[in-house]
Amino acid sequence: INLNNEIIDVICTIFHQNRNGVHLKKLTLSGCVSDEPLNLWRIAEDCGSELQELYLSGFNVSHVGLRALSIHCLQIRLLDVSRCEIVDDLNLRIIASLWRTLVFLDLSYCNRVSDDGVCE
Repeated sequence: INLNNEIIDVICTIFHQNRNGVHLKKLTLSGCVSDEPLNLWRIAEDCGSELQELYLSGFNVSHVGLRALSIHCLQIRLLDVSRCEIVDDLNLRIIASLWRTLVFLDLSYCNRVSDDGVCE
């Protein structure tokens, strides 16, 4: 699925800042393609405040998108960034800022993450 701006608009309209008592708790973008690096930022900013599980395996997540998660998605308990090519030691530090709520982190096949990066 190409995660284009129209799809993002629908997601953000439905869940925008918990309007109508509807909360986005779990989102799977695994295998999706997005040409716009700000799409994950929009989701995080508009409807990520209650997000607890985020599956991004193989998603072309950007540094901007990971930063958005660390700023707007403070309830994340499960984060799957397996097979995400952008994830490296630097991005792992961004993800680590979610440590207060993060219970499970999948870094499988993130070849740019070193042993030292995991230990920091």
